[in-house]
Amino acid sequence: MQAKVSDNQNFDRSSATILPAVITRLALCDSNGLNNAIRESLGLIGKHVGVDRTCLITFSDDQQTFTMTHEWHGEGIHSQLDYFVNLPLTTFPWTARQLLAGKPVPIDRLDDYPPEAHMEREICIVEKNLSIIFVPVMVRGRVTGTIAMDAIRAPHTWTDSDIGIMQVAGTYMAALLESRRTDDRLESVSRLEREKLGRDLHDSLGQQLVAISFLASSLQISLSRNKRIAADAARIAELTRGVVDTARDMTQGLKPFDVKGEGLVAALRRMAKETSAMIGIKCLFVDADTPPVQDPEACTQLFWIAREATNNAIRHGRATQITINLNIQDGKERLTISDNGRGLSADWESKDGVGLKVMRFRAAAIGGHVSIEPGSKAGTVITCIFPARGSRITLATDAGGCNLMPCW
Repeated sequence: MQAKVSDNQNFDRSSATILPAVITRLALCDSNGLNNAIRESLGLIGKHVGVDRTCLITFSDDQQTFTMTHEWHGEGIHSQLDYFVNLPLTTFPWTARQLLAGKPVPIDRLDDYPPEAHMEREICIVEKNLSIIFVPVMVRGRVTGTIAMDAIRAPHTWTDSDIGIMQVAGTYMAALLESRRTDDRLESVSRLEREKLGRDLHDSLGQQLVAISFLASSLQISLSRNKRIAADAARIAELTRGVVDTARDMTQGLKPFDVKGEGLVAALRRMAKETSAMIGIKCLFVDADTPPVQDPEACTQLFWIAREATNNAIRHGRATQITINLNIQDGKERLTISDNGRGLSADWESKDGVGLKVMRFRAAAIGGHVSIEPGSKAGTVITCIFPARGSRITLATDAGGCNLMPCW
């Protein structure tokens, strides 16, 4: 099904009257005003094209369900926001296949639907749609949803200009929402890290300080017994050094990674060496000549994912051997931490502790994801797959100042 063709000149004139207004409105809003800005922008587009409803629909991460997150509708047209929530994508099976393949779905008349799209046609009849269009929204090369328009009062013939406007505006809206979700994840990471720091202070520093206090009291009582003074003093010094080491490790976790001073590969190699020396286990770092990670934020998150996974393997897995591996597989960079410890408990998925949550949030902050699975023979394997380079949105403006397009 193809949209009616309009020449590029008509598309440029049409987009020049609406896209700058839409993108400016979105670009100038803060995070708290983003939802309103998106709804207002959908209204600008809907009125410009001359339809009765414009909406933004988001797919779940696994592309199995969809939710209408934002909507504008004309006066007298009912809202669909309340019932298009977390519905299976198979509600619109034919349309979903087209969208996931990156194809727009313009329907000028309901009879334009092919026979295999009978479910979509029936829903449009119930909703009194005379014309409908779906245009895929893509972020970082992946379909994350769709922007849609309905014509209810009178049929509409969809043009290339309509599709172009929807593609640009929908992608920009989706990218802003993704950026806000990343900010929310980072805020959650900060909260979880603070909670974890509090527990570590209680469980590690607190216990060691209590032990020092008891030994100090014992030392005071036993001053008259010279044979114990030296041993107690030595033990106090040993525990104090342990407190200092623990405090240093915990405070380092709050500092940003200095990518200029030390590359990620060197930092991971140093961490493995120090772990082997301090804990007395075999900790190896393996680097398959992976190109250096240049982004400081990515380096920071990856380093602390490795540190958290290593700590978990030692504390909970009782591992005696840990391997940290950084390589490229299937065109994607991978950080893998494997151990020979006790492995996963039967109910590990239901527990999903703070450490694993923090690792997942850290990975999401750099566009990656973390998986955890049993080792082939023993222990646990934690893998973080992340993009080789970060993608950011910029605005390219032509000499006329009106051709605003997201650039990836």
